[in-house]
Amino acid sequence: MLIIERQQKFTYAADSLRSRLKTYFCRRCTRPDEAAMVEDCVQETLLRVARKLEDGEEIVNFEAFAMRTAKFVYYELLNQLRRERNREELVEQSSGSVAPVRPELEIKAGCVERCLMRLNETERALIEAWFAVPAGEAKIEKRRQIREQFDLTPSTLRVRIFRAINKLRACCRNCVQCEANRVFPM
Repeated sequence: MLIIERQQKFTYAADSLRSRLKTYFCRRCTRPDEAAMVEDCVQETLLRVARKLEDGEEIVNFEAFAMRTAKFVYYELLNQLRRERNREELVEQSSGSVAPVRPELEIKAGCVERCLMRLNETERALIEAWFAVPAGEAKIEKRRQIREQFDLTPSTLRVRIFRAINKLRACCRNCVQCEANRVFPM
C-alpha cells in the first residue's frame, strides 16, 4: 500500500517536475548537440526516479531527489557527448592526415617504459616494488619488506617514492607531448 501511495504522489508531482526538469536542462544545454537531448534527459531523469520508487526507496522530497538525479543525468550526457566528439575527431584525423593515428594508450605505455628505464636502478626498484601489490594486508607486508630491504624509515620511504613518481610523471608528460607532436611514417 505504501508503494502505491508513493507512486500516486510521484504521478501527481511528475507534471510539475517535467517542466522544472526541462527548464533545468535547457539552461545547461547550450550547444546544439546538447539541446537536442533535453527531452531525452527529462525522460531519463523521471524514469530513474520511478525506478527508485519501484525498488521501494523512501523518497521524502520528489523534487529535490529528481533535481539531484537530473544533475547526474546531465553529467552523463556531457561525458557521452565528449566521448562522441573525441571519437569523431580521431576519425577525422585518421582519414585526413598523412600518418596514421597511434592509439593514445600505446603512446603512454611506451613513454612509461622509456621513462622507467631513465630512472636509476634504486628508484625503479622502489617504484616497481611499491606498486607490485594493489591493496590489503599483502600491500602492508610488501611495504614493510621494502623498508627493511632499503633500510629506510616509513616517512623516508614515502618521500623517496614521491620524488621518484614525480620524476617519472614529468618525464612521461614530456614524452607524451613529444610523441603527440611527432609525425609517424606509414
